[in-house]
Amino acid sequence: MSSGSYVLKVIDRYGCNLIDTIQLVEPPPYLVDLGDDLHLILGQEVILHASSTLPTVSGQFWFEGQVICDLSCDGDPYIPYKTSTLKWVARSERGCLASDSIQVIVDNVVKTFAPNIFTPNGDGINDYFLPLTNKNIVKGISSFMIFDRFGGVVYEAKNLFPNDLTQGWDGTRHGLPADQGIYLYKVDIVLINDETVNLAGDILLLR
Repeated sequence: MSSGSYVLKVIDRYGCNLIDTIQLVEPPPYLVDLGDDLHLILGQEVILHASSTLPTVSGQFWFEGQVICDLSCDGDPYIPYKTSTLKWVARSERGCLASDSIQVIVDNVVKTFAPNIFTPNGDGINDYFLPLTNKNIVKGISSFMIFDRFGGVVYEAKNLFPNDLTQGWDGTRHGLPADQGIYLYKVDIVLINDETVNLAGDILLLR
């Protein structure tokens, strides 16, 4: 029944009747809200939380089309790996259903550090060259290559651990010390979301 005024008439078994007017008020709607869309950098957390106009007894958080948590996770952090839709589907104590969705945009921002010069002279300082990354979002390095100024391959390595300098270039070529000069490098970095970022630059080798 919709809200409004209704006439109530009651007749008992003796024929006595009572007529009265009652006001039927529509209950407040059950609404949930996840807030505004989010713009994150890969590795940042989002707090799983949705407000509601009435008490919520059950619900599910969805991301990338899959359930990631239920009502017990409300207020917990979650790290999204890719851009997708975060959805909250909930039920009130009266059995009403409500949902809300927001867009979560995740940018693959990789911070790297690569020195301009390295000195592979065996003194234990700056003897290896490998670009360093923010390790918390990097799964590994699928390929690392060094080229001379003519494009010739000087060094190549695959499937390296991030930030392990001992797996980097030691300044040799075919087992012999490489000449001083500027070399080019190319590195393919695999992120925790399985996407690959390609970086390139140059390095000056001094002895």
